[in-house]
Amino acid sequence: MILKSLIKDFGFKSSHCNQFVGVLIDNFNNRTASQRQDFNRWKKIFLESCGYDFRQTKASSIDLVKKFNVKFNVNENRLDKLIFCFQTYFSLVLTLLTLEIVTLRTKKADEGYVKFLLQVERDIFAEIFKMMPSNSIFADIGLENFFESDFFWWFTDEWSISLEEAICSILKTLDNYQLMFSSIHLNRSGDIFKGLYEDLIPRTVRHDLGEYYTPNWVAEYIINNIELHRDTRILDPSCGSGIFLIHAINRIRRQYGSTMKESDLLQLISNQIVGFDLNPIAIITARANYLIAIADLTPFTDENFIIPIFMKDTILSDLSFSPSPIEKFNYISSRIDQNSFL
Repeated sequence: MILKSLIKDFGFKSSHCNQFVGVLIDNFNNRTASQRQDFNRWKKIFLESCGYDFRQTKASSIDLVKKFNVKFNVNENRLDKLIFCFQTYFSLVLTLLTLEIVTLRTKKADEGYVKFLLQVERDIFAEIFKMMPSNSIFADIGLENFFESDFFWWFTDEWSISLEEAICSILKTLDNYQLMFSSIHLNRSGDIFKGLYEDLIPRTVRHDLGEYYTPNWVAEYIINNIELHRDTRILDPSCGSGIFLIHAINRIRRQYGSTMKESDLLQLISNQIVGFDLNPIAIITARANYLIAIADLTPFTDENFIIPIFMKDTILSDLSFSPSPIEKFNYISSRIDQNSFL
């Protein structure tokens, strides 16, 4: 139900997607030196995480560019810029959805964050979005590391009326979700963001880009059939959108939720369930899903919460770091081709 609504309102065919991505494309053609640097950093990491060289354009990617009727500057490779703009849009929608869900499900908020944004003065409105990558907004509700980098907030450098109108339009639609987000247990819904991303970037394009996602039922089946104790630690070193982590959290909550204090349960989950990835859009998606799965527990701790999902190259990085040395995990989830296993 939630996913269908999200795809209808914010998916590839939605007016919000067309309006906002259209503004991004216009801005992209006139981007600043700083914005070009952000884009080049993203493209480098994208190549490292997915192994895709945008210079080797495939038929499915060309179809995507034509389908969206992209009008970048002449003689430019358009696919990398279009994917970057789509991921920027997805990051914005995901961030606003997460802020809304978390504020509605904690005791620290009297109303949703979307309604607050719709009511603030316009000059303050722009500043709030420009401050987003600093994590200060999330810090106000006790979270330290929602953003890994500011790759996808380049659009705030050049604020315009058309940009503000596109964002306000998204917020007005999101405000209709308040009752839904405040009245259901979203942590039981699995990954609500993966389906939206899959609608934005067609399957053939994602597979050409080297992106594969584990089906929800596969992750649930595997997690439900492992031995799980209080001292069991699980690592997903290529966590993607965090589907294994979500089901691991759900199982811990089912198994120990009725016998532990909320603060102790939150500490158990954050110590025992950890994810790594190198793809920036995967990191923010996994953190959003992880946060939603434990949002109702965060008000019961006086300490700021660090989401245990980190941007790391599990092949080249030193993984013997504290507090989560890799040799101390009981289960390590991984993928070979399109198959998932523990």
